[in-house]
Amino acid sequence: MIMDARRLLIVNADDYTTNPERNRGIIEAAHKGILTSASALTNTAGLARALKDLEQVLGPRIGVHLNLTSGAPLSPNARSLTGPQGDFLPREAAWRRALPGGYNPDELRREWSAQIEAFCRSGLHPDHLDGNNHLHVFPGCARICAELAVSFNIRRVRLPLEPLRAPGLCSRSGLKRFFIGLLAVRARNVFRAFGLCMPDRMFGIAFPRAGDPASLRLFLKKLPAGTSELMCHPGYRAAGSQAFSCAEREQELRVLTSPDMRTIIADEGIALISFSDMR
Repeated sequence: MIMDARRLLIVNADDYTTNPERNRGIIEAAHKGILTSASALTNTAGLARALKDLEQVLGPRIGVHLNLTSGAPLSPNARSLTGPQGDFLPREAAWRRALPGGYNPDELRREWSAQIEAFCRSGLHPDHLDGNNHLHVFPGCARICAELAVSFNIRRVRLPLEPLRAPGLCSRSGLKRFFIGLLAVRARNVFRAFGLCMPDRMFGIAFPRAGDPASLRLFLKKLPAGTSELMCHPGYRAAGSQAFSCAEREQELRVLTSPDMRTIIADEGIALISFSDMR
């Protein structure tokens, strides 16, 4: 494959529809900032209305955030996907179940198909697939993700392969990057076999910290040639027990909407694109 000599960047916000605060932040980051793409959880209330709101600023540049770790399944009899209460397992438990192939393939296929169908009922068509907590690249899961992508005519998929040479190798997030990267290398072969298109690499697991202006500036200045994806999570703080919707989300939003970032992107000759722009 010939690498594109240009520096192309997708800036994708995960977890749309988590709560109104996250939705508001993602819409603002797309309207006022450098966000070019988003992925939505679809096993949530008010999905159709929320997608229409996001479509106003992103158009069709929205994907499905295939989910096995938040909320309850859309499909019946999904016993291998859930815990005793009938909800999806939390991230670490889901990873432990998925790694040795503990999900029933038929249940997984039905559930992810139901999640994509829920998105399509809004009148939109997903421009890509990715996975909440990256479960779409785990053994067995990657093939089902690829099969469904082809079945629903979704030609683009996330590959969470963050370069090991990027900063943060010795941190906890660096270990996570290494673990997910090993799975992504295997999944890449599956995705290619199904003719899917994916960015050359992804950032945002260990580097950069999207809420740290200095970290994001360094990332933009060092961005390699080809197509890269930056995963981010802008939003506003939410009341109650939703720990991930915290002050860090607001800091990401401030940095992503800073005029300085657009200036750096222009000065560096980086082209902001979406998944649907990839060929």
